[in-house]
Amino acid sequence: MNRFSKSAVVVITIACVMFFAISLFTFFVQPNAEAEMTIGPLQEFAFEKVPGETPSWKVTRRTVYARDIQPDNTIQKDVGNYPNAYKAVLEAHKDLVARLRNETSRDDGPLPANKGLTERREAVETELAAYTQHQTTDATAIRDRIQYLEKVLDDPNADPNLPPLRKQIDELSRQFQNLVVESTAIRSESQERRTDVTRLQSELEETRTDFYRLKELEKELTDQLVRLQLELQSLQERHDQLRQLTE
Repeated sequence: MNRFSKSAVVVITIACVMFFAISLFTFFVQPNAEAEMTIGPLQEFAFEKVPGETPSWKVTRRTVYARDIQPDNTIQKDVGNYPNAYKAVLEAHKDLVARLRNETSRDDGPLPANKGLTERREAVETELAAYTQHQTTDATAIRDRIQYLEKVLDDPNADPNLPPLRKQIDELSRQFQNLVVESTAIRSESQERRTDVTRLQSELEETRTDFYRLKELEKELTDQLVRLQLELQSLQERHDQLRQLTE
């Protein structure tokens, strides 16, 4: 009996430890439903926690699909109400998968595209084929043009009124080089003219300064001359007076 009690205690202890470990594992390893709501494809849905005696989660679609438009032109975007976050995430995943499957086979795409993936792919393939055909036509025309230009490049009979194309190109190149030389000379001459203009402007300023100084000097000399004339007149009068006294 004593041995059985010890064995039972050991078994119960081991079971308690196991249950405790399982509880910890479940608590820390279980998926975070609320974090799942904000990442990946579920960003197309809005999750709202509804408080109350029995809290629930309301799921609505952010993307509007053609089938969401009701006959009265209202938009049905609600997915449903669910008792917990895990159920809400699971049902949102199911709704998303169902709608993606519908998009590949029918006209139930998100507005305003309003096209299934199959129809959109067919339209893109048609446009791609037309674009490829246009590209092929353009490439052929470009190759033909290149061949023609290569042919007439040195052919004197390409146009009886004009010299061969290569000679025309060489002549135009020579004219261009001459224009470059002439433009360089003109720029150099223009620079020299600008230098001359600057120098002449400086000389003009100096001349104006000298002219102003000369005018001031003329005014000063005129004043001195007037004073000397007045003094001379005064001396002359004094001389006349003295001469009269001596007679």
